[in-house]
Formats: sequence, structure tokens, C-alpha cells
Amino acid sequence: NGLRLMRSIGAPSYEIYGLERVEVLKGPASALYGAGSPAGVINQVQKRARFEDFNEVGLGAGDPRDFQGYFDVNRATGETFAFRLTGIARDTEQDIEEITDTRGYIAGATRWLITPTTTLDLLGSYQKDDPITPAGLPYNVASDTRSRRDLYIGDPSFDDSDRRMANIGYELRQEIAGGWSLYQGLRYQSFDWDYRGFYTSGPAVDDTVTRGVIWQDEDTSTVNVDTRLQGQVATGAVAHDLLLGLDLRHYDDNTTTQFGSSSPFVIGDGSTRRAVVSEPWFTSVSDLKLDQIGVYAQDQLAWDKWRGTLSLRHDWARQKGTTFTNFAGATDVDEDDSKTTGHA
Repeated sequence: NGLRLMRSIGAPSYEIYGLERVEVLKGPASALYGAGSPAGVINQVQKRARFEDFNEVGLGAGDPRDFQGYFDVNRATGETFAFRLTGIARDTEQDIEEITDTRGYIAGATRWLITPTTTLDLLGSYQKDDPITPAGLPYNVASDTRSRRDLYIGDPSFDDSDRRMANIGYELRQEIAGGWSLYQGLRYQSFDWDYRGFYTSGPAVDDTVTRGVIWQDEDTSTVNVDTRLQGQVATGAVAHDLLLGLDLRHYDDNTTTQFGSSSPFVIGDGSTRRAVVSEPWFTSVSDLKLDQIGVYAQDQLAWDKWRGTLSLRHDWARQKGTTFTNFAGATDVDEDDSKTTGHA
């Protein structure tokens, strides 16, 4: 919804059925959105309440085993208030039989026309699933034509995954005289993931695969606020679409990562699937807070058939907290950065 979904390692996975559209902004967009990939920005937009009544209820099945049930209900109560409720429950078997993923998702949205020029949207969602990443195969096994894609070297009795993500926020739009408008979006995000699984730690020797274990405990939260003023002015024959904005972000990261050793797996010997796992030999703990402030301005110019865009942004970021590993001990983190970004 125009605000960044935060995670220290990778990105959170948001349920696609809960989206009304996906927008792809190609190319560098740091002047508007801050630090990011030069490839562009993907904006996932949650389903909004509308001033109409409709229902959708469905069941689905697929192969490999996949079952799901879903619903999407929207109601308008008069001409100034509407609400929408969306949900899905899914049980999916991956290409590897021992690995499944069950997901539940529920989301609510309301829209209130406070005045003819003021609109308030409330948006909330909760998602819970339990994905497991396959341990993978050593190259010399994966390239052997005798091997199967669905060969799993992990231990389902040890694998465990519990991922939860909650989002709640609002979007406020205020039309102002003279064609100007003010927008503010705010979202609180909580992301928690407790995970343990296997990985391969070397090539196979005589069909024996060396494997390791990873434990990951993530507990993060984010507050995003973005406020924008937008309007149009003209200077002679040139039309200007102006955008002025301020965005604020606070991110708390409490993550513990551990690695351990496991008994090997012998291809063709099912009795070796049950793993004997060691105590962790490596532990990393992060307790960090990130605060970021960005101010930005953009001018989209139009003259006859010519178009131009000029953007400028400045960010201030501060990271504080501690990191710890059992090899290096504890380290205090206190870092300040700032950067000006331009785009033409």
C-alpha cells in the first residue's frame, strides 16, 4: 500500500488473494521511496472496501495435493460507509511430499466518506503459515540422472516453522481547494517467524550427504508513515504536477540465528532420515532499532508533446542497538547516515 514491508533477511510473503492489484514501477525510484533496488519497486495493494454489494465464495483443489477455501464479501451501508472482509485457508503439498504449507489469511477494510472531500480507509490483515525450505541437494547428486527432484534429505519430525504477520493502518485523503490534495498513510506491521530446518553442507560421498541445521527466531515490528501534498500549477505553456512529501519509518529487529550439525543422510537408506542434531556451534543475536526520515519533492512537467520529471530527496537514518556472536562477543551499534538522491 505504498509503504515498505520490512524484514532484515529477505522480504515477507503477502497472500495474493488479499490483493486487488499489483503495481510495478520500473527503474530506480529512490528519489520517492528511499533506498531500494535500482530495478524498481513492486507495490502490492490490499483489497479496498467499495460502495457496492458483492460476494465471492469458492473452493479449489490441485495437484500435487492442494486444497483451499476462500471468501470475499463487500457491503455498503448507505452512501458514506462500506466494509469488506476477505479470507482464505489453504493446505498445500510441495513437490517434496514430506513438506507441506498450511496458510490462513483474514483481512478487513472499511471506507468512510467523512465529508464529500475527506475519505478515510482502515486496513488490517493477519496471516499465519508454516513454510519449510527444502534442504536442497549437493550438485553431484542433483546432476545424477538416478536422483529424483522430490528427494528430501531432511527430517520431517524435526522440521518446524511458524510464521505470523499482522498489519493494521489507515489512509486519509483530503481534497483541498485549487486542485490540491493531501494524503497520509500509516501502517503498523508485526512479523514473527520461528523456524528450524536442514541444509546441505558439502558434496555427497558414496551416496552419503552431509547436512546441517539452522534455527531462526525473528521478532520484528515496523511503523511507516507517509504524508504527501499533491497539486497542479502552470507557468506559461508548461504544466507542473507537483508532489511534496515526508515519510517516517521506525523498525525494531530482534533476530536470533543458530547453526548446528546433524547426522548424515544416506540416499536409499530411509533409516538415516531421522536426524541426530548437535547443540548449535554458532549463534548470532541482533537487537537493533532503525529510524529513518525522508523528505522528497517531484515535478512532472508537460509542454506540448514533451514530458520531463525532476525529483529530489534527502534521507536521515540512524541505527542503534547491539549485535552478538559466540565468536566475536557483543558489539554496540550506533550509526548515523544521510544521503541526497536526485532523479531526472
